[in-house]
Amino acid sequence: MKASMRMVHNRLGLRPRIGQSCGADGGCFKYVDSATNRCIEFQWDGAGIDRFGKVVLIEEEESQPNQMHIHAHLARIILMVGMGENISKVVWVVREEDVDELVKIVETWKIFHSRISTIKLPPFYYLSPDGYFLYDSDKVKNYGG
Repeated sequence: MKASMRMVHNRLGLRPRIGQSCGADGGCFKYVDSATNRCIEFQWDGAGIDRFGKVVLIEEEESQPNQMHIHAHLARIILMVGMGENISKVVWVVREEDVDELVKIVETWKIFHSRISTIKLPPFYYLSPDGYFLYDSDKVKNYGG
């Protein structure tokens, strides 16, 4: 497990996701359509289980946030929730100098998503690579970036 994933697990008191076949960080999610036997697989940098048994997704942005990359993760969340995944929160690990840009991308997505979908997105938390809380989505609802 990467040091940053261990830090997030420790900081948030997460248990490892077990039984996943693709990686020690628990970030692999696979869904199979029973009618066609087709599958789709999503890879996150990590994931854990919170004290309520819900999934916490973890994604580390090691460089300046790329809007298309972030949008791809946000689209995955919608599909995962729609498929019944019980996600309690998403944790973005981001350098402090990049957090404003990442928050702006995510919050803008949330504005548009809320206008076209009834699928509720989980809260988003932003941690520095050292484990400091930078933002949480409940406190930045009106973020103007």
